[in-house]
Amino acid sequence: AASEFLGALRALGEAGAPALIQIVRDDALSGRRVRAPALQMLCVAKPRPKNLVTVVLACLEDTELDLREQAASDLRILGAEAKQATPILARLVKDPNTEKPETYLQALRLLGEASTLAQLWKDPALSGRRVRTAVLRELCQVQPRPKDLIATLLEAGARVRLAATLP
Repeated sequence: AASEFLGALRALGEAGAPALIQIVRDDALSGRRVRAPALQMLCVAKPRPKNLVTVVLACLEDTELDLREQAASDLRILGAEAKQATPILARLVKDPNTEKPETYLQALRLLGEASTLAQLWKDPALSGRRVRTAVLRELCQVQPRPKDLIATLLEAGARVRLAATLP
């Protein structure tokens, strides 16, 4: 029933966008698996609502995992405007309580945020965490590739080895 309702709102085009935005923002609907699909519908709508970037950025900060992941996935659709999400994505990756940090790393890669990925690779707080391997994977796949990729990898690797030898 919920998917049919969302589909009807989407079919309304621009007229349905305010209702979809209201659904996305409604915390009372958390856990009902309607907010993330509503956000996805907004992101693929033509034309997109003018305040869509603001809505997506707010979703990245939401407590609902499905909605955060959908927002991260939808950033690639938004283009250059989505670059505003970079600090939020980096913070989510650094947070040890973040579930699935790989989702946010992939978003950084798709946004072409090589410098942010390189900073995360160098971040000693991520050393020894499983997420570090995911940072490396995304850093090696980001386009355009950073010119100093090899130097960045070697420098960070040397620091990790040095830290491992200290008492």
